[in-house]
Amino acid sequence: MKPLLNTDPVYEKQSADFRGYYNEPFGSVVRFKDMRNMSGDDAPIIRTRDPMTRQYEVTNLNGVFSRGDHLYWVSGNNLCDEDGTIGALASLAAGTERTFVNMGAYTLIMPDKKLFCPMEDGQPIKDIEGRAQSMNQVVTFTDCDIDGNALPAGAVAVYSKALLPSSLDMSGFKTGDVVRFQQWNAAGTQLAKDHGYYQLIKLVTTGQNAPWVVIIKPNDISHESAWTDGPMLKVERLMPDMDFITENNNRLWGCSSANHEVYACALGDPTNWRTYQGLATDSWAATVGGDGDFTGAATHMGTVLFFKQNEIIKVYGDKPANFQIVTQKARGVQKNCAKTLCTMDENLYYLSEGRMVRYSGAWPEDVSMAWGSEKMCAYNNEGASGAGFGKVWTGVYSPERDTHIIMVYDGRTGHWHIQEEFQTLNGLSGSGHFWFVRTETAMFFALQTELGGHISRIYGYQEGAAWVEREDPQGLESWVVTGDLEMDVLEQLRVQKVMVRVMVGPYADCRLYVAYDNDKDKYDEIQWEEIAHWTGDTPGDEYDYDKEPEELWRELTARNAETAYIVPRRCDHFRLAIVCTGLVKIMRLNYIYKPGTEIRVK
Repeated sequence: MKPLLNTDPVYEKQSADFRGYYNEPFGSVVRFKDMRNMSGDDAPIIRTRDPMTRQYEVTNLNGVFSRGDHLYWVSGNNLCDEDGTIGALASLAAGTERTFVNMGAYTLIMPDKKLFCPMEDGQPIKDIEGRAQSMNQVVTFTDCDIDGNALPAGAVAVYSKALLPSSLDMSGFKTGDVVRFQQWNAAGTQLAKDHGYYQLIKLVTTGQNAPWVVIIKPNDISHESAWTDGPMLKVERLMPDMDFITENNNRLWGCSSANHEVYACALGDPTNWRTYQGLATDSWAATVGGDGDFTGAATHMGTVLFFKQNEIIKVYGDKPANFQIVTQKARGVQKNCAKTLCTMDENLYYLSEGRMVRYSGAWPEDVSMAWGSEKMCAYNNEGASGAGFGKVWTGVYSPERDTHIIMVYDGRTGHWHIQEEFQTLNGLSGSGHFWFVRTETAMFFALQTELGGHISRIYGYQEGAAWVEREDPQGLESWVVTGDLEMDVLEQLRVQKVMVRVMVGPYADCRLYVAYDNDKDKYDEIQWEEIAHWTGDTPGDEYDYDKEPEELWRELTARNAETAYIVPRRCDHFRLAIVCTGLVKIMRLNYIYKPGTEIRVK
């Protein structure tokens, strides 16, 4: 019988299931320590991301939002869409960012305190607050019924009919508003008498003796009495100053760090915040304990959530009589990262303590393990996110890279991918000036830089929309870099073979590099050696790059596949990099090795 020979074991590591970005100390063929412009849309393989489309060029971009499949934005202090300027907002300081909340047919715009209704012709932008004033007039009262009619003899008066000065413009008010009546000196600088808040049971602005209102009879008013405490009368319907707002159950909700309060408007009426009639439709306010400022607000699974950096404040109930505040000590929203709050697949995502967390209603869960030890949005730089189509896009400041980056989290696979680098309006030391916004069919990224502002479509499609510039897929640069492979193996290795298989699109260029025993961590500081080079077909001038991304990718078939077999030299560890220009899919990355001796040989 022939003697048995002891042979060295042969190991093979295969990757047909790439797991995106993973900033770990030890490398892997299925995870990449760094990348640019890569996507997991075709998971388990990894490929170049879809080309972007610059949809709109905007001057002084200060915010963007969507209603259905339509985009709106703020340019300077004007509300605009693709057809031009819709109307003027409040005259705020240059660079003031706006926030938006959709509520039914309306969109609330803060801090302008404006309501926008695209379905209303003539005056689509209205004030939430109402103000009117009149000089050298008094307010006279007579007892009346709820409709303003005179009472029969002997009847007990509950309501008063207040005849207002004829010069008082009440067009900004409506029946049901709760307003404050004040009287001031003629210069309007000294308060003479604050008569308090009253609900306008009825408001009449035309006809005989107009304007006049019916209010609940004031305690200090007798029959045919008058308010004469000052020559100037001011009537105001006010909205609290709030840091963050959200919508739930046909109410707008907000919070104020200065007042340590949370608020809810009257049911279905975002213009009234002081309606206290003991009804289920009333507005509501409450003081919140705990230390620190509010950092965000959101609605999740029918519950209103207000965030501090280390607290989640929940409001339960369906009417003011049973509203209840419950405070949970948990990871809240990081300062300046309220725009990272977004909902994807019934879960709420946001940035907390430099990490991205997922909140399902119980406790926040870290989903950014792939970031390793890196903490995002340091130095109070701002973050923003957008969710849709099973993914979360987030723009964050990376201290390690000293720049802002766009990262994408795929909820289907749980993997991260790094896309663009970008700089903000005020540089890296200032707050960010960028947004993500989703329409029904696409995701957009809006950015204001020192060179101007733009809104770009980064995912999906927009039927029939014009565009300014479409990114040329032929010139799109992307790359992936592995970590230090085999740093976690004790025996000296003998790597026998590395196999890389890619699909290279028309006009595309793909190169494979290796670096042995490197001591650098950044892609552009490593000494790379080129070991393979592939180029795609050249179909001619008739090739149409204006096709939608999904059409371009469908044209990548097996005939575009390329394979390289490499035998690396003896080393302690090595890295691989695949650098692409154009549309490229990375299909497999395998290598075979044997453990060596105890003697360290390079």
